[in-house]
Amino acid sequence: MADDGEWFDPGLFLNEDYSTLSFEFGGVAVNLLALKSASTDHDLTGQVVWPSAQVLSQFIVENRDLFRNKEVLELGAGVGLCGLVVANFASRVTLTDYHEVVLKALQKNVDHSGFPHVSCCKLLWGENLPSFSALHGTFDAIIGSDIVFWHDCIEPLFLTVDHLLKTSEDAFFVTSYASRASITDRVHLFQVAERHRFEWTVLPLPSLPNSTFQEEICLVKFHRRMTSS
Repeated sequence: MADDGEWFDPGLFLNEDYSTLSFEFGGVAVNLLALKSASTDHDLTGQVVWPSAQVLSQFIVENRDLFRNKEVLELGAGVGLCGLVVANFASRVTLTDYHEVVLKALQKNVDHSGFPHVSCCKLLWGENLPSFSALHGTFDAIIGSDIVFWHDCIEPLFLTVDHLLKTSEDAFFVTSYASRASITDRVHLFQVAERHRFEWTVLPLPSLPNSTFQEEICLVKFHRRMTSS
């Protein structure tokens, strides 16, 4: 008789029954494939568009001059909402995620977007960063929504940002996230940022029509601490 593990199908709970969802932020419209509800696998939360991504997308549109003609990297892009919004203003956009199932959906959304200056690829935070930057360069801005959910991910996140963000004074990293635990966002997140010599500003949330979730979301902009000459 076979062991139970031999009968387990890892794809049993996999859901790729995507719907086309439409979003609009200040006149910028995006249509993309996404799930309407989350998968049972926490690694596949990128298949869903979460409120934090909508908040960051609205911030991008309201602050479009920060991104105009810039080279932008999105970390933990999921199905790519924020990256496809910023593509309306940036000169080059690279969308990244690490899960193959999510990357497959992301690639479809990039293909359907029609933006020739947008690409997507796999990136594991903190790993093979010199190889990644050799292929893709460094970036004027790095964006990401709900990418500080896990305590253990914050150190590799800032290793990645530190390596891939340009060293210019106006280069920045901006992230939105649901504030689920103060120990993560108010202590550990900023401690790690400080260790990597980043300063930060907690930003006011942009106004999203008909939203009821913004009080749970934080929006933070980081920039390098510039040493005086």
